[in-house]
Amino acid sequence: MFESQGADSWAGRSPGGFEFGVQGWSWGAPVPKSITFFLDNTCMVCDQYGRQIRRALSPETGQEVLFADSPPSASREGDVTPRPQFATHAQVLAALAAERIDWLSYKVTYRAKGGGMVERQGLTLDSATKLQTKLIQEGNTQVLLDRTIVCAGWPQLKYEELEELSELPPTPEAELKKITDPDLRRAALRIRRESNAAREKELQAADVE
Repeated sequence: MFESQGADSWAGRSPGGFEFGVQGWSWGAPVPKSITFFLDNTCMVCDQYGRQIRRALSPETGQEVLFADSPPSASREGDVTPRPQFATHAQVLAALAAERIDWLSYKVTYRAKGGGMVERQGLTLDSATKLQTKLIQEGNTQVLLDRTIVCAGWPQLKYEELEELSELPPTPEAELKKITDPDLRRAALRIRRESNAAREKELQAADVE
């Protein structure tokens, strides 16, 4: 269960007691739509309304996972101040997985030939690409492919988990070297260098052709 910032603040009245807005209306249940991974190994999650989701709460165990509510502060030298009160990248992604949310999945939205927008979610990049091609061939319009959850920043995860990413963020090595956890730093630098080497090899092959 997710809880957004401001979810309980709407009373339909101004500070002076005047009613305004649409009465009896309430926010829908928050659905994660974006994740911003910060260098201090915390991340901010926002819902379909653009509001920050402040925490995930397990209804079975009552366990709380607290999400970051702002970017971390840093010194003039670029050192990031730790914030142990917030969940790590791995803990946040585990909380999403517990709610059956695949942060790596893709979606395809399109306008059907009969009219109306349709959205297909929970797809791999390969299946989403094939579906997009098929829908265009069938005469559908505005066929768009995108991540189900938009991500920014580098996720600090184990090497095996980073290998599952279909695309890596363009984070330079200089930034990755600031990751404080030595194992996560080594994993990030290793896959960054492997990705750069593979890209360089592709460019050289293209030049030969």
